[in-house]
Amino acid sequence: MYHAADPAKEDCLSVATGASGSIGSFVAALAVASFAVTRSDSGKPVTTSIREMVTVTEQSAGLPSRPPFVMTVKLARGIGSDLQAFGYDESPLPAAAQAAEREAAKASWRRYRQALYLDNDRQPFAVVEWLHTISRIRILSIDAPPSPTANQHDRGHSRVGDGPVVIELQPGPGPDNRRLRGCSALENA
Repeated sequence: MYHAADPAKEDCLSVATGASGSIGSFVAALAVASFAVTRSDSGKPVTTSIREMVTVTEQSAGLPSRPPFVMTVKLARGIGSDLQAFGYDESPLPAAAQAAEREAAKASWRRYRQALYLDNDRQPFAVVEWLHTISRIRILSIDAPPSPTANQHDRGHSRVGDGPVVIELQPGPGPDNRRLRGCSALENA
């Protein structure tokens, strides 16, 4: 993988969330969701961060429990990405056991609830439900909960600074892509 901050430098990700390092042989499904945040009045990119709080809502039997976690994506010129991964490192397994483990892993799955917040907002601007399997990661739903303090005209928009912003969540390529535009509408991409 390569990072936009230094496109020439390879970036290896570890099993530990957000850490760098290399994995011997990672068997997984990967997906990237990109965020674009712009001012609705001028269309200019907004300098902000998106905080995510992720919880497991359901999972297949036999998987170890995973505690909730919080991460922050700092936006560069209004753009940020979130990498979704589901898999395991098979390098500790003997070569003869790897094929059987890959077959058994096909039955594993987790369902996640990802609440997305601008900076330190207390109300999420979106809630994304993900289903992760070893062969596919897909979005099950995207909801833009209305702000309890927003008037009818502003409902569904988050505010940064003095004016409203437009946030677009665009999952990577795939047949199950959905787009959240303006924090209030769900459309097919």
